[in-house]
Amino acid sequence: MLKYYHNNTGRSALWVILSIMIYVALVIYAITGVVFYFKKRIPCNKNKVFGILVGDSALSTVLDILSVFSTGEWGIGLKIFFHTAYYFTHNLIPFLFVIYILFS
Repeated sequence: MLKYYHNNTGRSALWVILSIMIYVALVIYAITGVVFYFKKRIPCNKNKVFGILVGDSALSTVLDILSVFSTGEWGIGLKIFFHTAYYFTHNLIPFLFVIYILFS
């Protein structure tokens, strides 16, 4: 089936698998965020940092999708903005994780 998809669209099977993985990651972040915000929890700094970490990870995934699938019709400036914002949010994740560990 993937070979048939490749012949009709010009995209490889690896591209299809990676695209699906990115969307699955976004769904997992959405589920984690919903469970985290609707679960009863004690308001403390650790939970606030975890919420920011989940939100940043989801934003990073959305920006990754936008940066990969943005076309030339949108303009090169917007494509560069999406890539720069993605790299910024993606590089912020380890920093937030260290802060989360320190508040434990």
